[in-house]
Amino acid sequence: MQMTPVVVTATPPKVKRRAGRTPNPPSVTDVDGNVTKIVTANQAEQIAFQKLRSGLSEQQIALIDNLGQGGVMTARQLQAVTGLSYGRLKNSQGELLLDRIRLLPDLHPQRLIDNGLVEASDKSGAVVYTLGVVGMALAKQRLAPYKPAPSGYSGFNGTRIIHDLIVNEIVLRMGKRAAELGWQLQWIHKQRASVFDEKGNAMIEPDALLLLRHPATRIERMLALEYHNEDRGARAKMKVDKYHQTFLSNRWNEGWDTKTMPAVAAVFRNEFVGQDYFACVKEATTKNGLKVRFIGKSLSDMLNLNADEGWVDFATRKASYPLKLPEKK
Repeated sequence: MQMTPVVVTATPPKVKRRAGRTPNPPSVTDVDGNVTKIVTANQAEQIAFQKLRSGLSEQQIALIDNLGQGGVMTARQLQAVTGLSYGRLKNSQGELLLDRIRLLPDLHPQRLIDNGLVEASDKSGAVVYTLGVVGMALAKQRLAPYKPAPSGYSGFNGTRIIHDLIVNEIVLRMGKRAAELGWQLQWIHKQRASVFDEKGNAMIEPDALLLLRHPATRIERMLALEYHNEDRGARAKMKVDKYHQTFLSNRWNEGWDTKTMPAVAAVFRNEFVGQDYFACVKEATTKNGLKVRFIGKSLSDMLNLNADEGWVDFATRKASYPLKLPEKK
């Protein structure tokens, strides 16, 4: 299953060129003084085609591919995966590769700091970006035949945006640690990771699906990532039940193109969610013969420990190491 292409795999669309010179597109200035050009979808495709023809830099490829999967990232996250300075990222906004998410009452630097997404001393890293119109056109080409993560974050509330930023932070930390241990991690976003029934209804919708490949040993494994930000409720039971039903249906086998059901990796902000998982996994195993493996870790541990440390198997209550290689016999 090809998760994240790293080269352009589709022929750029044919662009109908108008006679005469195309006028410079108009622009608007936002409340922060940033000037953004206004372009049509056709103009965005033309600009994207020209950029593809002239060649993208490695930094631009990393920018497009990561936002194509994650949908939204802070400047600090983008700097970590691209090596671009905050100033260069702002320039990418001017090139319409990026679009800046405006501050909201529930989306401001302090809230990002409180959630461990940026350091208090790094306010510039708290700027939140999504793909601009040209960036989205490029992502559609690079990820073809699959679609990039949906745009529209400018219409989401802060809680939804922060949820997705934290999911992306988890993925980036897992990817960094995986690389240190010799793994290659490929990231597939929620919409493509979902498994559907025969009527087209979503059975499960992981926040991300992670495919791990270890070239030296040719070992492969998958993780279905679930991030819980709830303060109350019984979503752990719902997740356990849905994954169990999906396992029994065998729809995951076709949707994920794998013969082994991935483990579910649950990361939770509040400890009661982990306790719920312990109880629900035990009940489902006793009553229903649960075959899906669930491991979990608190968000605090994810942000403060190595990404492969602090996990626990909810069935055995023993430590789990999702990036550990099997011991040689």
